[in-house]
Parts: sequence; C-alpha cells; structure tokens
Amino acid sequence: MWATHPDDPQESLCFGTTVGYMVLWQQGPRESNFKDFLAKRLTQGGEVIVLACNTSGDTKVRIAVSTRDKIVQVWNYDPKEVLHPVFLVELGVTIPRHLGFADNVTQDIYVFGLFNGQMQMLRGNDSKIISIHKVSQRIGSAAISDRHNQFVVDNNLDGFSLHQLDDDAYIWVPKQVAFGEDSKVIVGGSDHGAMYVFDRRMGATLDVLHHTDEGLVQTLTTHDNAGKSMIITASSGFCHKSSICLWAHIQHKEKPVMSLKRHWTLGSVIKYIWYMFINLTILLAAGAFVYQNLNVWSIKSIYMAMGKTH
Repeated sequence: MWATHPDDPQESLCFGTTVGYMVLWQQGPRESNFKDFLAKRLTQGGEVIVLACNTSGDTKVRIAVSTRDKIVQVWNYDPKEVLHPVFLVELGVTIPRHLGFADNVTQDIYVFGLFNGQMQMLRGNDSKIISIHKVSQRIGSAAISDRHNQFVVDNNLDGFSLHQLDDDAYIWVPKQVAFGEDSKVIVGGSDHGAMYVFDRRMGATLDVLHHTDEGLVQTLTTHDNAGKSMIITASSGFCHKSSICLWAHIQHKEKPVMSLKRHWTLGSVIKYIWYMFINLTILLAAGAFVYQNLNVWSIKSIYMAMGKTH
C-alpha cells in the first residue's frame, strides 16, 4: 500500500512479509527506483495479513498492521521517516482479515474477523473496543467506502453482502472484493476464473471479465485516475498457472468502454496461430468446393447448349 505524507514529493510504499516484517520503500531520485529504508519485525513474527494507512492527518501518516497470530499493531509515521508506536493489541478469538480507519479525530480502526465474522471498532489511541457487530459466519475479505458509509464483505457462504458502516444494517447480497469507479461499482472475484462487476445501488451484474479459463481469482485491486478506472486481478499458482490481468474502463459520458489489456504468452500466441490456421483451412476448403461446383455447372450448361443445337 502507499504510505506517503501529504506534502512529501517522494512516494513511500509499505508491504508485509510471511515472516512478520513490515517493510517501507521510498522513491529515489529517479521516479522508477525505490530504496528499502526501513524493515521492522512485528511482535511474535507472524505472517502479515493486511495493512491499512490513513493520510488524513496534518503531518503524520498512521499505519495499522494485522498478523496471522491475531495481533493488531498501529504506528505513526512522521515526516522524518520515523515510526512511533501507538498501540499493540492481541485479539483473543479470531484472525484480523481486514483493517480500515474511521473518518474521525481519534482515527478509530475497524477490524474484520476471519473466523468469528465480527466487525469490531477499536479506539484509535488505546485500542479499547468501542463496538462489536456480527456480520457473517466468516469473513473472507472486506472493503470500506467512507464516502457512502458502507462496507462490503465476502461472507464465504453465498457471495458478497453490503452493509451500513455505522450500524451494520444489511443492504444487499450479491472472492476478494473492492469498490471501484468512485464507489459506484463493486468488483469481486470467483472460484471459476471470472471477475464480476456489480452496480452498488441495484446489485445488477454490469460486466463479467474473463481472467482465466479456470481457478480462483484470488487477489484484486482498483484505482481511479483522470477519468480512467483500473481493475487489476491476480490468481495464485496453487492449482493453476499464476497470472495477472489489467482492465481499463474509460468513463465516457454516454457509453463506457471496457477494454482488456493483457500480456501475450508463448502458449496464447500458439493457440492464436492454431485458431487462425483452422479458420483459414476452412475458408480455403469452402472456396475450393464452390469453385469445383461452379466448373461442373459450367460444363453441364455447355453440354446442354450443344444438345439443343444438334
């Protein structure tokens, strides 16, 4: 995730590792280069599951991290590139599956539990539990839209469910999920290689994007910039070949266009050449058949004409 200070011209990138490290990269003099300037081992060293970042503060960026060993840890990241701990708390019953910051002064934190299906709100300065809401039996993934005061989860039962953020009121039932196009749509993966785009208000399926022929679409993210909405999807190599796809949705006023940009692989090139060869063979065979029959019909016409003259 990006963890850049509001007034910092250089971008900062933050990510976690399977051995419990939180790593910060900062953009170098060349815009395409990043340098590794901070790596911090988290308590107990469990795998980092999710990170969240809040850049709405005046000078400090707040970073929250959850790990597989049920830890939620929060820091302030100041303009001098120093991390200051805010709190650390261990959740007793579940693994934090998603984190999000509330839009308030204390920067409270929403914690979505994997096994208990709960959404907890932790106070931003001391980790005290403010509220607990039961959302589902389990939560596979979640995303928050502060603008619309809503959140969406993969409920691990029948798809996605949309809720109000303040009281957990259930709105609509439609694998990782995300908001897109300025929260107008909800994007979700599947276990059969397809990516679905739903209308946030009505729940209608707006588009089905083909990621791969089969397998789990495991990871996705969205990004909006200058009238263009990007959807990036990825599938792991657990049962099938790993692949990453990028879609660009140009937001025209009258008729949006969804186009697929995808890297060619050797297999896809061979498949395309074979497909063109088969079609060309069929076309040539059809042409030969028509040409042969035209010759037969012409010869019959000549014989008939000769017979009439005799």
